[in-house]
This record gives sequence, C-alpha cells and structure tokens, in this order.
Amino acid sequence: AEKLGARFEHARVERVESGANGPTIVLADGTRRTASKLVIAAELGGIDRPPNFARSKAMLEKAKRFLPGLDPSGGREWMGYRPSLPDSLPVIGAARAPNVYYAFGHGHLGLTQSAATGRLIRDLILGQTPPLDLTPFRAQRF
Repeated sequence: AEKLGARFEHARVERVESGANGPTIVLADGTRRTASKLVIAAELGGIDRPPNFARSKAMLEKAKRFLPGLDPSGGREWMGYRPSLPDSLPVIGAARAPNVYYAFGHGHLGLTQSAATGRLIRDLILGQTPPLDLTPFRAQRF
C-alpha cells in the first residue's frame, strides 16, 4: 500500500496531560496533540427509541477524574445512527467493478479491526492472497 502512495503514521503515546485547552496527548517523540473530542458511549437501541444520555453523563464524570482540566463547556451531547449488518460481520473484499474494494460494516469494532482489515485490503490491491478466506465477509452474502 505504501508503494501505491498510502501514508501511515507510527506513533506511541507516552502520556496524557491536562492542558489549558483540554487533554493533551504527548507522543514518544515529544509531539503534542490536543484532544478536541471525547467519544464516550455507544448504545444499541434501535431507530425508534430516543437517545439515553445517562451513560454518557456518567462516563463524562469519570473522564473528568482521569483528565483533570477537562472542560466540557463547549461540547454537546449528540447521538447518531450507526448502521449494523444483520450478521455482525463486516463486508471485506473486492467489488465486481475493477479497482473497487469494500471494507465497511465493522460496527463498534471499526477501530479495533482497522489494522487487520487494512492488511486484507492491501493484499487484495497488490494481487496477493489474503491470509484468511474472505468468503464469510463477501457483500453478496445478503
């Protein structure tokens, strides 16, 4: 993928500090990044139910203890719908159209599964055989 122009940032988090503008992530190389969002909760409630912010309120209080100086005053509670696939498996694979690849539907595991999915898609793009059978992840299963 890098040969085709993809860029990856490799960084190790050294520590998280409190800052005047919110939590600051300090990387091992000394680079500092101020966090601009705090994502707290996911709720599987369906599209007909109103959001329940009780859990996010409790998690925000816990976050304030871990991140002294965290100021939520400019933030807002928000809820959006995240699509989920009926079998809870993502779609990963080549589309019927040339040079089009699917990598979606990871639900709440997107960040966790992103590196492995990226590796699988990289193999497909480079014409290599992925290390596992992608049949269970094909889009045509529905």
